[in-house]
Amino acid sequence: MRNLLLVCLLVLGCTWSTAQTDSIRMPERPTQKALVPELSHQKSGHWCTAEFTTGSTAMMNQHNSPYIGASFSNGYRLNEYLKLGVGIGCNWWVLNSHIRESDISLTLPLYACARGNFLPDILTSSAPYWDIKVGSAVGDGFFFSPSIGMRFGESRSAFTVSVGYAYRDVKRISDHKSIMHCAELHLGYEF
Repeated sequence: MRNLLLVCLLVLGCTWSTAQTDSIRMPERPTQKALVPELSHQKSGHWCTAEFTTGSTAMMNQHNSPYIGASFSNGYRLNEYLKLGVGIGCNWWVLNSHIRESDISLTLPLYACARGNFLPDILTSSAPYWDIKVGSAVGDGFFFSPSIGMRFGESRSAFTVSVGYAYRDVKRISDHKSIMHCAELHLGYEF
C-alpha cells in the first residue's frame, strides 16, 4: 500500500510541475487586412438617404393643400462637402381636388440631387448641411426643391432634419396658374 501511495504522489508531482511551467498565451491579432473595408469613416464612396417629407402649398388667396411623401436618393459621395445622386419618391396630396386637375392624388418625383455639409464632420457629431433636388414628377411637371438642415450622427450614419422650399409646376384647375410654391419639412436617415 505504501508503494502505491508513493507512485501516486510521484505521478501527481510530475503532473503538477509540468502544469506550472506551461505559460498561457493569448491569441494574436491577425495580420491580414480585412476583406470588407470599414466604410463608416471613408470620405468618398457610395451614399444613400431615405426621407419622409411633409409640406403644404403656400399661396395667398387660393386653396392650399398639404401633402406627405417619402423619397430615396442614391449616389456618390465625392467628399464631405459634395454628394451627387439621383432619386425617386412618392407624394400624396391630401386635398387634391382643390388644386390639381388630376383625379389621382399620388405623384412620383424623379430627380437629380446634390447635397453637402457646411462644416467638416470632424468638429462635432452634428453638422449643418444643404440639399438641392431638381427633377420632374410623373403626373405633374418640373420641380425644384432646395433645403437646409442638420445632420446628427457619424459621417456615414446620421439622422437628418431640414426645412425647405419647393417650386412645383403642376397641372392645375384651369383658372389658376400652374406654378405652386410649397414649404416643406424633411426627416431622414443618411448612410
